[in-house]
Amino acid sequence: MKLPLISVLIPVYRESEQLESLLDQLLEEPYEKKEVIVVIDEPTEKSLKLADKYKDKVKFIFNKTRLGKVTALNNAVKQASGEILVFIDSDIAQIKPKNSFLAEIARATNHYEVVEMSKRVFRKGVLSRLVHYDYLSYSAINWVFSRKLSKCLAVNGAAFAIKKSAFEKIGGFSRVVCEDLDIGTKSYLHGMKYIFLNNLSVYMPAPPSWKTWFKQRRRWGYGVAQWIFKYWKELAKFVKENPLLTILGLLMLIPSLAIFFIFISLSLTLGEYLVVTFILLTALKYDPILIILVLISLGYSLYRNLIPLVIATAAIMAVFYSFARKLEYEFKIYEFLLYYFIYSPIWFLILILSFIRVSTKKEPPRDWKV
Repeated sequence: MKLPLISVLIPVYRESEQLESLLDQLLEEPYEKKEVIVVIDEPTEKSLKLADKYKDKVKFIFNKTRLGKVTALNNAVKQASGEILVFIDSDIAQIKPKNSFLAEIARATNHYEVVEMSKRVFRKGVLSRLVHYDYLSYSAINWVFSRKLSKCLAVNGAAFAIKKSAFEKIGGFSRVVCEDLDIGTKSYLHGMKYIFLNNLSVYMPAPPSWKTWFKQRRRWGYGVAQWIFKYWKELAKFVKENPLLTILGLLMLIPSLAIFFIFISLSLTLGEYLVVTFILLTALKYDPILIILVLISLGYSLYRNLIPLVIATAAIMAVFYSFARKLEYEFKIYEFLLYYFIYSPIWFLILILSFIRVSTKKEPPRDWKV
């Protein structure tokens, strides 16, 4: 069987700590019919020295000014000769399996237009262990979409492959903040077949600090909101046709939604609060025993919320655990509880604020070059 030429495209802004290691792994990959293209906006001296080291094996494209990831990659694709395009972010530190990563992609494209692999972070420190469950949820949802629909609404742009003919058919990357969500949706709307390969993995470091994480998530949150506003009609149709997949997807991607809806649906109503306040005021004047009755009532309300919360937490934990076993991700109960009760609600709040920002037509910061 004739092997297709694969073009691997790596976008870099200024420089990357992981780039040299990534290039070594790609060049050592035994798949022969490949070309590696690195496109660098505003290259530093370090990047120029690295380019000189690999000049006989890797094609480098330098942009003196910052074009942004979308423009840089769309321009680079025009210079790519491959039938298959593999996009890999420059912060990817490791690809697995090293000896057949590209070969597996090539085999998959015999039957599919879009190929995605699992994304994983190095589990070092508290933050990285929480981010780990984010990537578990992404992989789980894409694995389900792959098996149930052979299509996917979104891809994770850290690493994925697409046939060049398909890429050109859907008009390449759009100039939006989350170009990976956008290109996944365009491929879905064009009916392009998608597969998630869990036997292929890419590893990356998590954000080094909460400040860096917050900055990243502000950008992602804006991009998600922008994506939903752009495709709300198509997404509404998908929800109508696939309600169970939608519920599963939302609870995997934002598990704190369960906490939110439980307290919204089971909290004391305004009327209950007024009654409780009246009883307390009356009790202070006439009968202190009523205070005990009110406290019992409030305790019961808390208990009423607590039981559903425990049940929901156990159910969602079981789902995450089953996917972790299936997709070979580590799972620890105490880590997941921190993720569920602290990390996920913060991310949910960022998303809400992002929706407000996009709905009021506030422009993204200028340094979010797309």
